Amino acid sequence: MVITALYAAFLTLFYLVLSANVSRLRLKHRISLGAGELPKLERAMRAHGNFIEYVPLILILMGLLESLGGSAIALHLIGSFLFIARLSHASCLCVKYVAILRQVGALITYVLLFLSAVMVLLAAL
Repeated sequence: MVITALYAAFLTLFYLVLSANVSRLRLKHRISLGAGELPKLERAMRAHGNFIEYVPLILILMGLLESLGGSAIALHLIGSFLFIARLSHASCLCVKYVAILRQVGALITYVLLFLSAVMVLLAAL
């Protein structure tokens, strides 16, 4: 499961960046719970939360696909597009709000979830 491990490591480093951003904003604005009245913190929290809601499941599916002999090219495409999707989504929420980036990131993530699940089903049959 070398390919899945590679993307899991990259995505974990990215998750740490998102986590640090939330912590930084909490410390700066002295908000220990919730977002207070700070939209920037709320957006950072959603980027962080959304990442952890979707990425683990796709990584599990990638690991299953890899263990079932899935194509290395397919796995690299899933991992690369997942990273791009999450970067697009998070940059929209944390850097500058551009709705299309968020929508593209979400759409790519949904497509990856569906395709990964179908590929695992087909490989398992």
